[in-house]
Amino acid sequence: MEQIFKNIKNHYLILSGIIFLYITMSSSAITDNQMVYGEMQSHYIFQRLADGLILYQDIIPLYGPVFYEIGTILQLFGISYTGFKIVMLGVAILSGLLVFLITKQVFKNYNLALVATGIYIFLPIHYGVAPVFHPDSFAVLLFLASLLFLIKNTKISFIVAGIISVSAIFVKIPVLPLVIVPIIYFVIYRKKIGIYYIVPFLVISIIVFILILELNENLDNTKFIVDSLLNNPDNPLNILRDFIWIEGLAFLLAVVGFFIYLKNKEKNKLLVFVSIASLFPVAAILLPGVGIYEANYIEPFIAIFAAFLIFYVMENWKWKKINKKIIPIILLSLVIIQISIFTWPDRERIADWDGDRWAFQLNEVADGHSLLLEKYTKNGDLVVASSMAAFRTERILPFENPYQDLLKIKSGFNYKSSINEIEGIYSLLENKKIKMLISFNSTERNDKKYSGLQNNLFFPYYTDSFVKIIDENYEKYSENGFNYFIPKS
Repeated sequence: MEQIFKNIKNHYLILSGIIFLYITMSSSAITDNQMVYGEMQSHYIFQRLADGLILYQDIIPLYGPVFYEIGTILQLFGISYTGFKIVMLGVAILSGLLVFLITKQVFKNYNLALVATGIYIFLPIHYGVAPVFHPDSFAVLLFLASLLFLIKNTKISFIVAGIISVSAIFVKIPVLPLVIVPIIYFVIYRKKIGIYYIVPFLVISIIVFILILELNENLDNTKFIVDSLLNNPDNPLNILRDFIWIEGLAFLLAVVGFFIYLKNKEKNKLLVFVSIASLFPVAAILLPGVGIYEANYIEPFIAIFAAFLIFYVMENWKWKKINKKIIPIILLSLVIIQISIFTWPDRERIADWDGDRWAFQLNEVADGHSLLLEKYTKNGDLVVASSMAAFRTERILPFENPYQDLLKIKSGFNYKSSINEIEGIYSLLENKKIKMLISFNSTERNDKKYSGLQNNLFFPYYTDSFVKIIDENYEKYSENGFNYFIPKS
């Protein structure tokens, strides 16, 4: 393996080859199909913000303002849904380049950096979620950029790192441990230069938090996270089992490599701190509805330390009977074999790139709802339907909720905000303001996934009080396998 690198003097040529392979394999993701649940709800909000029909304070943000600002700006430039996927593939590549630069900076070894980059960019979670317009990808990109500037260890780079870290927090909050741990590192080791990171980080964070509190007095999303963790956390065992199944060998090598690195006299202590802190965002898998993709916060360090172990074994192998290159090559080959199984087209994990597997029901509902909305309503009408269908047809949902299923979850905790929203929807139905309601399942679509969509996304319209008011004010019809309701004349 080492000889291969020696024969190619330009390491960046190999890096370009890795990226080219990634782009080639990722081309199957560039479609108009929805890949994960909830993605189109964010796009619906972006479109509303871009059209100036709502302001940021009109929505109940599930993610930080930076995420919505990025999405809205892209929408203003007229980027299509497919275009959003291309943008996100670019973000995934940039994250891979940052892993390369960080590894090279820490270990002063181009070969190790190339192996780390190759492992990282094809790790199934990073690879599978890459085309999805999701805040985690932006948060990972920003914290890697911040880490690179911190490792450069200059006053200017620390200031830049502090500013970038603030942006990362307001993209998605789970990144918080990763951007706070450098402060702990500076305090423990009395690094006075750390003040250049701490001051801009704290000052900008406080200002932005104040602005957010003024714009959004409703803090139910924060309360919802705490209540969910305390009262109804998800069982992580199945999620962790899947994680081990798809990239467990790389993780195992990384753990061994990390502990060997701890014994290294010339170790970068900041990298150690940040690597440990990366485990904390993974705890978000305990929240209902949050999946294995939260593990993408640790994947850069899985790749770095797995690559470190491979080169450590190659450089320190003592058994004369076995060529010292054989074991590293075997280890790397096994890692590649395991992760390639879950990165091959139509085998991707997390996201359903073609939209015909895990997202099949979502796409079928969106297509069916779009046809019905175009047939029986007009632009700007208030409707109850798939957010993807509302986005496509330029219809309006009753409330500017980035995630429709949050209303059902929050109502289970009897939040005042959910009670007010339900009362508002009831009033709209009383006055026949909603021009069409479309179900998510029917006698024709009654499997577990369709029933789950109906249960989460058609709430509260199937509850007793709502069934009564709908019966009084709306006519029920069925078409193309969907039940729908139109106001009585």
